[in-house]
Amino acid sequence: AYNSMEDLISRAKNEGREMSQDEQNQWDKWNADFDNFTNQIQIEEEMRSKEASMSNPAFSLEQKKVNVNPDEQYRDAFANYMKRGNEGLTNEQRQLLQTRGTATQIASTTTLGGYLVPKQFSNELEVTMKDYSAMLQVSRLINTANGGTLEWPTVDDTAQGGEWVSEGNAVTVADMTFGQKTFSDYTVATLAKVSFQLLNDEAVNLTGELATMFAERLGRTLNAAFTTGDGSGKPTGFVTDASTGVTGTASVITRANLLDLIHSIDPAYRRSPNAAFMMNDATLAAIKKLSIASGDDRPLWVPSMRDGAPDTIEGFRYAINPDMANLGTATKPVAFGDWSKYIIRSVGTQTLLRLNERYADSLSSGFLLYGRFDGKLLNTAAIKIFLNS
Repeated sequence: AYNSMEDLISRAKNEGREMSQDEQNQWDKWNADFDNFTNQIQIEEEMRSKEASMSNPAFSLEQKKVNVNPDEQYRDAFANYMKRGNEGLTNEQRQLLQTRGTATQIASTTTLGGYLVPKQFSNELEVTMKDYSAMLQVSRLINTANGGTLEWPTVDDTAQGGEWVSEGNAVTVADMTFGQKTFSDYTVATLAKVSFQLLNDEAVNLTGELATMFAERLGRTLNAAFTTGDGSGKPTGFVTDASTGVTGTASVITRANLLDLIHSIDPAYRRSPNAAFMMNDATLAAIKKLSIASGDDRPLWVPSMRDGAPDTIEGFRYAINPDMANLGTATKPVAFGDWSKYIIRSVGTQTLLRLNERYADSLSSGFLLYGRFDGKLLNTAAIKIFLNS
């Protein structure tokens, strides 16, 4: 698929023309095939990993009965709570949930408080959220046990250096200039209704279904805020704070633009293992059609031919962020820099609340999941933007 895409671009370039509509359609088809093959490889690798885990159990069934895992106990109690509410819990399960739940939970009332999601539910949330959030994939994540204001020191010492000193002369003091970023704990939440019939269906893995759905919702919402959020009741997106590295013409991007964007970043940040491009899928498709130069029709985009190695653009990996702008007029479609300088703060783990009475007249229960997050760019010199004029 890749060779066919490359051949189409080369043929049109050698003939001094743009690709025809038929060629464009064929290129789009091969591009989709390439993405599908990549996804199939990832699925196959994941299934092989699961197969290996299944064939090498850590404990026998008899040992599991003797060595009861507290996390499994909590998970089972939580699943029972989701299916049947507080009334369906045993006294032992209710006590276990309250021990690890929120301080506002009232045992006799099912419409207040909430319970912290179990580790397995939380892990599934985190993994799936990253699938729907490029920012969660590349940024630096920190977790604090408690909420409230978090002060984070910042420093950019890239402009400083040493000096040559003559004998007997003093060294000039070059103080480090510290700044400070203040992280808040903004609340993001999502609510879903589930029918009593579905709740009573033992064949349905309610915990897994809700974890996947909630993760998709929170992943999209968080990604938008971490990308373009204005900091008012939500995180501050990197696009909001990052400076412009290079300005190009409207609606297009060139190899020169990408090179200028790379070199607008201090080499110290370019050398970081976290240095990468970020753009949406439409912009990536446009970049895939760029070649190195007029006399060299090799594409800038290079697919990985080795397990574990990412596809690259000009030697750097990239992340696809659907909340980045399209190529256009006065838009910011591409970013490049050291993504470890964007900090995402999460507070504890997410909390789930079951609402029994609110939707009882429609024979449904509500499930409310909420968490607390913030995000900020620590250093505006570390990530810069390509701006269409």
